[in-house]
Amino acid sequence: MDKKQFIEQVVSLKVKLKNYAFNMLSNKEDADDVVQEAFLRLWDMRCKLDSHTNISALSIQVTKFICLNVIRQRKLRSKLNDISVFKEDMFFLEKELSYKEDAEIINQIIDNLPPMQKSLLKMKHLEGLEIDEIAAITGSDPSAIRMNLSRARKKIQEMYFKVHNYGK
Repeated sequence: MDKKQFIEQVVSLKVKLKNYAFNMLSNKEDADDVVQEAFLRLWDMRCKLDSHTNISALSIQVTKFICLNVIRQRKLRSKLNDISVFKEDMFFLEKELSYKEDAEIINQIIDNLPPMQKSLLKMKHLEGLEIDEIAAITGSDPSAIRMNLSRARKKIQEMYFKVHNYGK
């Protein structure tokens, strides 16, 4: 089959093939791409087209197989997206659980601190008071407050590392 015959017998089916592809894919751009690919495949086999009795039926078959490939690729992409979203969700869920576990451990450690250190930590970090405010409330020197807070934080860190076997 030469170029002129191909245009007359195959390219003339463009509207019919686009409608067929659109009915399968429900997407105009994909249908256009499928028909273009079908024409390329048919062009590659143009030397054998003369032996086919129904070029229209062959063109529809080629278009159908390309559409089925597009549908398979869509499903595969959808599954891959679902898997990556699931993995991402699991990662954040694991992180959140890890944070909750860490918070529970830290709260237990704080509960076992001496009462003064526990109260100072609460005033500083939960109530948001400044060192000078805490000193005024407790009647202590600001440097003593800093020292006690420092000791409390160091104790929390030591106990946390001990719980997690970090070697400290």
